[in-house]
Amino acid sequence: MKPQKKIHFQATREENQEKPDRDVFLKIKIWEDEKETLSQYTIKPFFTDQINKQCNKIIEFLSISSRKGEGIEFQNKLKGYGRKLCDDLLSPEHKKILSQTSIEHLVLELDDHLVHIPWELLYIDTFFLGEQFSCGRQVETRQMLIPCKKRELTHPLKPLKMWILTNTKSDLENVASEGLEVFKSIQRKNFDSPFFEPELDSEITLDKIKENIREYDIVHFAGHGTFNIEDPGLSGWKLPEKNLTASDIYNMAGGLALPLIVFSNACQSARTDSWERQNYATDSSFGLANAFMYSGVKHYIGTFGDIPDKTGGKFALKFYDELVEGKTIGQALKEAKRMLIESNEHTCWANYMMYGDPTDVYAGMTKETKQTENPPLQSAQSNTTVREQKEQKNHSLDVRGHQSINVRADDSNYEQITVSQRSKAPKKRIAIITIACFIALFLIALAWFSIRAVDETEDQWTSRPMNIAIVFDSRGTAADMRKENVISHHIQMKLKKFARFTLLERMSLNIILDELKLWISDFSVSGKKIKPDILPAELILYVDIKDGNGQKKNLKEDADIFLRLFHTQFSKVIEAHSESIASSNFRSQKEAIADRLITKLMELFPLRGKICMIENKLALNIGTDVGVKIGQQFKVVNRDILLTVKSVESSRSFVRLDAYDGVLDGVRVEVEGFRLCPPGKR
Repeated sequence: MKPQKKIHFQATREENQEKPDRDVFLKIKIWEDEKETLSQYTIKPFFTDQINKQCNKIIEFLSISSRKGEGIEFQNKLKGYGRKLCDDLLSPEHKKILSQTSIEHLVLELDDHLVHIPWELLYIDTFFLGEQFSCGRQVETRQMLIPCKKRELTHPLKPLKMWILTNTKSDLENVASEGLEVFKSIQRKNFDSPFFEPELDSEITLDKIKENIREYDIVHFAGHGTFNIEDPGLSGWKLPEKNLTASDIYNMAGGLALPLIVFSNACQSARTDSWERQNYATDSSFGLANAFMYSGVKHYIGTFGDIPDKTGGKFALKFYDELVEGKTIGQALKEAKRMLIESNEHTCWANYMMYGDPTDVYAGMTKETKQTENPPLQSAQSNTTVREQKEQKNHSLDVRGHQSINVRADDSNYEQITVSQRSKAPKKRIAIITIACFIALFLIALAWFSIRAVDETEDQWTSRPMNIAIVFDSRGTAADMRKENVISHHIQMKLKKFARFTLLERMSLNIILDELKLWISDFSVSGKKIKPDILPAELILYVDIKDGNGQKKNLKEDADIFLRLFHTQFSKVIEAHSESIASSNFRSQKEAIADRLITKLMELFPLRGKICMIENKLALNIGTDVGVKIGQQFKVVNRDILLTVKSVESSRSFVRLDAYDGVLDGVRVEVEGFRLCPPGKR
């Protein structure tokens, strides 16, 4: 893949050796791609106390906005803070260079005196650095480094192992759903050649993480985070029993390789002072970010401050969606920020920041990641500080950590050692395989998106296949269960005529589980073991036959049948029906019951789609996979236009329109009426 261009921003704190306590300067260099033989730098006075005070003000402001919500006054205030910090740190020449460059990726090369500054929130002209550029930090430190074994990037030879950790025992309601949504999204996007191999784990303990973290290439944590200003080594992840601290990670240095990526989606998970030792313990670090990088992690993503629970989950989902699409890790992070900016939902995007090269690519290059030239964006927000502002709910928001922060900056006499994380050039054989995979996947992606008019994850209108399971009360006698099975079987036969609904086996699930236990046991040859992939049921239909006293009845007598339709995602009953059944007309009644249920399903989940143009032909972005049939008519929403289906494929259908009425591409349509049997059938 074509290497990405980078603009380098290097900042170091310089001291007057004769007057180290009085004269402190900031030395800054900015250049594109490789350094020239002769490069220019500028010097500005650096007022440590003033800068630290301004940084604290920004971080505390973002934490407050995370709890109170969002408004235009918050945005304007954040811009004001970022503008002042920019004036204190950058010269007019620096601002001009950053405003005029067309390069997207920005590498912030900082020394360890300056890591606590939210550089990504500097506001220049009409943009924050973190919204305009795909930013990544690289740090020079005086810490005595331990050589760490680096993890190799295994894709495309084999997928990267991903461990999704969710602390469901915390008071955060959306942590479990965040982990599940990230897991499901990656599974959907893996197609036939998986990029990531995700595992979801909610039963997490300190010992379990210590024992297993080196087994994974990517680790995502969703939960509470803590930052300890007095001893940063005690900062970490809140776990059910004992927390994982920065010191725990720090002590892993020198062993087997740690993950390539750690995304710490928790409050204050990247919060730090300047990395200068005082009276900390010798086995301590300067916080989670420093500890993970010290121990060999290539990319660390965290937050400066507090983040709302729900919005943090949306941010993570968007980040991994973009990463799996083949974007650079810096682009994926920037796109997640832009999603919150453009949706005007919350300014907590400003909390996120990343250590590591922003041009690295982790997913299988479904399409070539090209250099993009972006002009400065108009008014947005910032990047590095606190998971913050704009949840338009109540003032009391769930937040993934809380702590007041005071920044400290002292000198130490440790020897300066340059730490730079640079990507190793891929081997020739891997490069050839990568290019071949890219070409194949790029063609698949083109075909896929020509069929799908809109992205499945964003299109809430277009009908998709749904999974439904039918179950009945298994506590009755065998005779009673057979009677209920008669009703269930008849409903299943009716549903099979509608491709929209996929029937799942649940009544014999115990038999399936027993068989799976044999497959994964020691009785099976290791090469033939399987990993169960059981489809989830979006809808569950519960069938029960009993009399008014709860006692089962014989079908030869009058009986009551109860049907309850549950929606599993929302955990609620969406339809309930009961009626008496007489033995004299039971056959006709079971037919009517099945028809009534299917009619209700079609009312609750009508067949919908969007118009798209394919090879200059009018088409819909739905087909036989959701039950479209030749001869069906679709009505254009809010317009008196009918479309008739003339041919159908699996995921698209071509329609006829007698009187063409302007541009219809992307317009929504809904099936006109509903028939239990297609035209011409009985």
